[in-house]
Parts: sequence; structure tokens; C-alpha cells
Amino acid sequence: EVTGKPNSVIPDVTVASTMTVPNPSAVKPIAATVSGATNGSSGDPVKMGETLFQKTAGGIGCAGCHGADASGKVGPNIIGSSSVQIKTALQTVTAMSFLKLADSDIDAVSAYLNSLGTK
Repeated sequence: EVTGKPNSVIPDVTVASTMTVPNPSAVKPIAATVSGATNGSSGDPVKMGETLFQKTAGGIGCAGCHGADASGKVGPNIIGSSSVQIKTALQTVTAMSFLKLADSDIDAVSAYLNSLGTK
């Protein structure tokens, strides 16, 4: 069970009132910096962001909660989210507290989410 304010609003992102997530205290934080040379993205921030979103952010990716297309699952629709919105969510959403991403990774995820369009 996620604790915090149900249905609280983070700039343009609504947090689901109930979510089943791994126990954050049982998950070791993982720095999810992925270089273009290791993930085949050749420095392309959109491709790097897609890799982070789908597979590697925090060791699990974002798609498990936000859906493979980022339109929402147990987590909200985050298509078109800015780096500031992502950083705010990482700092304030209890279910995301175990995710530790470098600013460059947040920027790459935002580039990917913006390549998907707008909400």
C-alpha cells in the first residue's frame, strides 16, 4: 500500500490512489545512468530515454507502472512530461522513492515521453 496523499496532484500528473509496488525499503537504489555506447542509442536522448523508460530506470523501467506507451496503468499517463515534472514525481511520490536517476537520465526520459506526443 502506498502512503501519502491519495489523488494528490504533481504538476500536471495525478497520482493513483492505490498502487501495488515493491517495498521501497527492500529495493536497493540503482543509479540508472546508461551510456549511448552501451545501449545502442549512439547518444540519441530519445533512444536513451526509451531504454530507461522501458527497461533500465531503477533496474525495472517505468513501463511496469505507467504502461508500455506511457498512457497509464497503475501509475498515471505521463506522455509529454517535462524533466521538472519527472524530478518532482521522483522526489514526492512514495512509490517512486527507490528510483535514483541522474539529471541526464531524467532529461532523456522526458525527451522520450515528449516524442510520444501530448496527453
